[in-house]
Formats: sequence, structure tokens, C-alpha cells
Amino acid sequence: MELHPAAHDVMQLLESASGYPVRVTVLPALDVEVRVQMARGAAPVHHVMIHPRPTTAPDYRVCRECGRILRLFSLPPEQQVEVAPLAAGREAVVRMLRAPNGVAYRYRLDEAQTGSLAERLYGGLMLQLRTTAVGLRVDDWLADRFPDLEPLQRLTARRDLAENLALLEPEARAMAPAPALVASLAMAAAEADHWARAWGEPELLAPYRAPGSFRDGRALMRVWREIPADPAHDRDLVDAWARMVGLEGWYAWRAYQPPQRPTP
Repeated sequence: MELHPAAHDVMQLLESASGYPVRVTVLPALDVEVRVQMARGAAPVHHVMIHPRPTTAPDYRVCRECGRILRLFSLPPEQQVEVAPLAAGREAVVRMLRAPNGVAYRYRLDEAQTGSLAERLYGGLMLQLRTTAVGLRVDDWLADRFPDLEPLQRLTARRDLAENLALLEPEARAMAPAPALVASLAMAAAEADHWARAWGEPELLAPYRAPGSFRDGRALMRVWREIPADPAHDRDLVDAWARMVGLEGWYAWRAYQPPQRPTP
């Protein structure tokens, strides 16, 4: 698959910064457009997997995902840390689901169903927390470093904003405990606020006014602008957002473990 020249440039930057090659594979069975697995364990390569959908342009997602990993490798080894799940976070979601008149009660979910839903909700919140704020840093970097990506950036960001609106659908609101939904909507509103300012389109925030997420999203973005944008402060940024949306203590910071290099 032929990718935008900027995607190759970003992958080359990642190879140079990390010391590990980037391998691109087209996978028809992939359940998302793009997935990037960072070099670790027995895999001394960064694996970029792309779904071959002719109606989409995966180039920008490749740049964004590789750009997030590049931020990690721009730090000295002792500062290279990742968000790791904690049982306390999963248990907090389970408690929300089992609260009086909670989702588990209303839908008569058994233990296995409750656990499965909790895992999905927890995983989604952790993914949103660790990727949204830092991802917007990457978006700004890409816009500055690779202006030719602007059409693809707009296309990808608009699709992400549209997908975020699913959180406002009745089914999503019914299946998510209120604290989890409030946290997720706040981060979605923050993303909308970022692009509303970048493109001069304040109407992007309109859907979040009714549920009250408008204020929360604006607050997250004020902190986002106050914290220095260099990668050394990504951990501070994630922690600050977690405190503001009620996810503090739901995760831990784990040192990145690089692949074991073969002995000569």
C-alpha cells in the first residue's frame, strides 16, 4: 500500500529515535483502520498494521500513532513510561455497574456479563485518557512539521469527532454509568474544542452543550494549554486530565521495557 510521503518521514523519525525498524503490514482481518504495536518483548520492530479500505486514507492515522510513540522515544530511557491498567480501575467500574438501579440491575446482567461490560468500559476510558490529550499534541506537531497533511488531518479529525457523537446516543448513555459517561464526554468535548479553535468552527461544540460537557471540555483544554507541550510533560498532562474527570487511581505508570537485543 502506497502511503503519503509524510507517513514515511514520520516512520523514519521513529526508527532513528528508537533504534528499531518500522514494519508495515496490510491486514484485511484488522478490526480497526490502523494499529501500531510498539517494539517490545520478542518483537524488536514497530509493527504498523493497516486495513486495506479503499474509501479511507490511513496515512494520517499512521502518522499520529507513530508520532505518539516517537514522543516516548524522544525522552531519556528513565523517563520512558506508559499507562498500565490497575485492578482498582476495573473494580471501580464494576461498582458503578452494580450500584442501586445501576446498569447491571436494570438489565439483569449476570456476573460474567457485568465483568465483560466493565472491561469494555474501562478499556475505552483508559484508551481515551492516554491518547486524546497527547494525541492532540501530536496533531499540532504534524500540522507544523508536515503542512501537506492538512487535508488528511481534517478528514481524520472530522471522522473522529463524528464517532465521538455516538456517546450522546440513548443506547450509549443507557449502558454507561453516569461517572464514566461524564468522563468520556468531557474528553470528547475537549477534542471538539481543540478543533473548533483550530478551524474557527465553534459549532463543533454545540452537541455537548445540552449534556453539560461543554464546560468540562473547556476546562480540560485550559489545562492542556497551561502544561508545557514537550514530551517530558505528557505524564503530567495525562495525570491532570485523570484528576479532572475522576479517573485518578485507575491506572499506574509503568516503565517501558524495550526488546531484549540479541547477544552478538
